[in-house]
Amino acid sequence: MAMRIYKPEEFASELLRRGCSMVRDNEDGSQLWRRGDGRHFLIPAPESGGYPDWMLDDIIRQHDLPLIPIKPS
Repeated sequence: MAMRIYKPEEFASELLRRGCSMVRDNEDGSQLWRRGDGRHFLIPAPESGGYPDWMLDDIIRQHDLPLIPIKPS
């Protein structure tokens, strides 16, 4: 199965769907985000124009974000 690459706006949309909000863009391209409970986490700058699907899975697991089924496009 081919790996999906999320565009930065798609990746952000997935985090927003899970109750997170973006706090700020950093100069290095990374972003600081806040979970629904107020705890913060860092998203690295995208590589090659996007984020691999495994990175979203890792962030969901590492930061205990809600699991939301992703509708196939």
